[in-house]
Amino acid sequence: MKKKFGRSPIKMIESPSLSQILFLIANGKNYAQKIAEIKGIKPSPVIRQLNKLKKFLNSKNEPLLNKTIYSIRWDKIAEEFYLFHFPEKCKRGTTALNLNEIENKKWFEDPMSFPSAEKMKDNLYLQNFLKAIFESIDDNKDDGFNIDTLKELFSAIPNIFISIILSADEKEEKILSDKKDKDINFKNFLYFMTQSYATSYKMPLQGAIKDGTLKFLLNLNIISNEDKEKDLKA
Repeated sequence: MKKKFGRSPIKMIESPSLSQILFLIANGKNYAQKIAEIKGIKPSPVIRQLNKLKKFLNSKNEPLLNKTIYSIRWDKIAEEFYLFHFPEKCKRGTTALNLNEIENKKWFEDPMSFPSAEKMKDNLYLQNFLKAIFESIDDNKDDGFNIDTLKELFSAIPNIFISIILSADEKEEKILSDKKDKDINFKNFLYFMTQSYATSYKMPLQGAIKDGTLKFLLNLNIISNEDKEKDLKA
């Protein structure tokens, strides 16, 4: 067998240039010319990079504008996030680590089989959570949340999630607990994110999000505003 020489190809999630394109598209810079202007390069290399990312993108031709408009396929981002934290899909039915920091949250203790990649990629709570984090990157560049690659972001996201959960007061905890009992998709989301936290590298949180409270989750429509108002009046 011949030896292969040279550097191994950089994985997509480790590429600053490819990651930046996804972050830009998530923040509304969604066509090649605009992305090229921001990156300070010609459109042709941007188009090549967009082709490399086609698994994660929807594209739509706009003849009147003479543009191809791109949007993120959040199901594919959710699947990539799942496989980043559980590459061998071997954590089902087990607790990855002792979750000392959240063991007082009794609603995480229910035994359940670990949700599959197929379930989680279609989980709208996970998709909306990831979408909101992607969209926050531009807003937080000046606050010390300097993320260059998807790998860095995927490593940080579980810690952001847990910091929000731990900020919940008693009434907010009840909202979460009640919703978890009523909605299996929300329960899967909570359980999956908790286990992702257990296996993740704990990145610093300073400047991660401007509002590090449960409001961040509420504003994702993970818990609808209607549910929030109804439960807080109860």
